[in-house]
Amino acid sequence: MNYSWCELYLFLKDWQTLVGALLALFAAMVTILVMLCQAASEKKRHRNQLSRKKMAARARMPDALSGISGYVREVGRFLTGQTDERPDAPTSSIETLKQVIEHIDDDASARSFELVSWYQVQRARMQGNDNPQNDTGLLYDIVLLLAYVNSLFDYARNETQTVSNERFSRDEMMSARNNTFDLKYILGHEGQFMQLDERIQNRC
Repeated sequence: MNYSWCELYLFLKDWQTLVGALLALFAAMVTILVMLCQAASEKKRHRNQLSRKKMAARARMPDALSGISGYVREVGRFLTGQTDERPDAPTSSIETLKQVIEHIDDDASARSFELVSWYQVQRARMQGNDNPQNDTGLLYDIVLLLAYVNSLFDYARNETQTVSNERFSRDEMMSARNNTFDLKYILGHEGQFMQLDERIQNRC
């Protein structure tokens, strides 16, 4: 059936309120869809930005951890009397870890915070000791610091996506002890490490 423009006009005039409401509803739906698309796009952009920051932070961690490992071994040599020079603080490495804490995964962030906190304790105790060499407490402190470092290396190298925040096992502490003082030196001076080994056994 054919309708004239006049009839169509009269129809629209009679139903103009309904038509207006439907048009308004359509416009509102379009607006909502546009806003949802914009929000999704912004969320994706933000997520990608965080991901890039995390990758950049993790890329900085291996060098920082290596720097602290070097410090640990120097302290090990100093505390066992192999050198009389007190090691310099690994300031740059510690600052790097402080900076990456904000951007890495929660478990790695928590472990990094523990590492930095324990370093501050270790450093203060050693600097405040007038006769630090062969002090069992200081030997244990530096071994524990390396255990913290070791626990983060796989994550820093992107070999794992998680970091355990469990207390260190006896095996982990003994591995850190061997890395700190050099196994060859330990085997030649076993008596020097008896009290340290006993403390590790008692605390793990």
